[in-house]
Amino acid sequence: ATVGPVEISVSSNDYQNRSSPQQYTYYSEVHVTSIYPIRASTGGSTLITVTGSGFVNHPLLSCLFDDAVVPGVYVSPTEVHCTSPNHPAAMVALEISNNNQTYTNNGIQFEYYLKERGYYTHPKVAAIGGTTWIYITGDNFVEHDDLSCRFGGSSGMEVFAEYLNQSSIRCKAPAYSFLSGFGTLTHSDYNFEGSAFPATGSYDLEVSNNRYHYYQEEIF
Repeated sequence: ATVGPVEISVSSNDYQNRSSPQQYTYYSEVHVTSIYPIRASTGGSTLITVTGSGFVNHPLLSCLFDDAVVPGVYVSPTEVHCTSPNHPAAMVALEISNNNQTYTNNGIQFEYYLKERGYYTHPKVAAIGGTTWIYITGDNFVEHDDLSCRFGGSSGMEVFAEYLNQSSIRCKAPAYSFLSGFGTLTHSDYNFEGSAFPATGSYDLEVSNNRYHYYQEEIF
């Protein structure tokens, strides 16, 4: 059938006594190709960007996390936003439907994890050159490339965190800089960008399993 609206009516005897026509819409086949972030805590309320094709701006646009349905927010034919519902720790498929009836079957996986928590850091001070490893003890750390630390809050600097075990990670304190504005870390162990630091001071230290939600536990 051609994509778009058509009229449908019902008759019990061919063309006689037909019902009033009702509008029915044919959609293109829907596909999900990627999601971001790909993991979030079990508490839900994380905004997920879903990329794919065939999305339609319709009141019944829906997102399916395992067996939990939440409304989808249409952005474009290739992008939908979904807010994750709460769910026990698990890997689940995230699927999309334009009519809350027929869902995709692409099997893109979304991971629910217990909220990460860092409650002890050592050492509490670091050299301005940026060579000091900071060890963070906590709970529910996940071994993944998105595991990260952030120094200095939302406008600060993100650095890669090395997973040691579920309750321990480490990250290198970034070098202080006299430059203003934004700069890129040049040390080979760093792979994120952020704003440069002034020469001295104390900064918030936050941790994240998904490089999306950061949780502040210590002042560094």
